[in-house]
Amino acid sequence: SRQWEEDGEEIRIPEERRLSIAKLAAPMLISACRNILEEYVKDESEASSCPLPRARTEQVVGAARRLQGLELDPEVSRHLYRHMYIRKKQGEELQPDNEILEVQVGRSKRRAHLLLLFEPMCKCISSNNPMLRDSLRSMLEMVGKEVGIGQFANMLGGGGG
Repeated sequence: SRQWEEDGEEIRIPEERRLSIAKLAAPMLISACRNILEEYVKDESEASSCPLPRARTEQVVGAARRLQGLELDPEVSRHLYRHMYIRKKQGEELQPDNEILEVQVGRSKRRAHLLLLFEPMCKCISSNNPMLRDSLRSMLEMVGKEVGIGQFANMLGGGGG
């Protein structure tokens, strides 16, 4: 269980409760971050040479940095993958959590959110914002490690990873 203090009183949350909350929150959080990234790219391209408002830039950089630091419980990663990527078809059973492959949630099973956000992250690479590009570079390196290509780049002398 996790604990913290509120008004001097210790509060404990049992592990199963914490996981239930995380499973409910993770899809909404990742969807919101996907929207922030996608809208920023769209807005930046439409704004052309005009800089976007500072609040807008801080929003996308803040979201990217939080995604970069986020580590999910492996159970939450599997749930997130199922919720966001596997669509339940009429009469078809969903893949059980224990059959979800490593490639679908990553080797550590703690960074599935980055795999699910790979496409919008790639679209943000051309951003004019250096802080966003730096966070994206780091997250893409993490994705490389999760799918098992980061160490190969190092072995070949390619750096990064």
